[in-house]
Amino acid sequence: MVGNDGWCVYFDKITRLCTIYDDRPDFCKVEANSFQSMYGIHSDDLDNFCTSCCREHISDVYGLNSQEMRRFNGALKSLRRSASQKARASLSSTPSLPASSINENNEGV
Repeated sequence: MVGNDGWCVYFDKITRLCTIYDDRPDFCKVEANSFQSMYGIHSDDLDNFCTSCCREHISDVYGLNSQEMRRFNGALKSLRRSASQKARASLSSTPSLPASSINENNEGV
């Protein structure tokens, strides 16, 4: 299913879409349960595994210092920054217990 150019033969490089999206085989679907059953990749490791696969593919096809690799790394940084900001916002919006509901052991009562 991989063409001579290193891309899936069903990937339309102009639209950057899969031409058989609804019929993709499991190994094309980046879903935790597929990767767990097919490759033994635990869901906690899926992001790192997929990132590594993407970097390897981009490096093989375009080169380690290519514009595509820089764009991919930039997108990852942006996603991580956004996730970090959401996590901080979530923590700051978590209601704290009133002082009267905490005992001498700093436990909520």
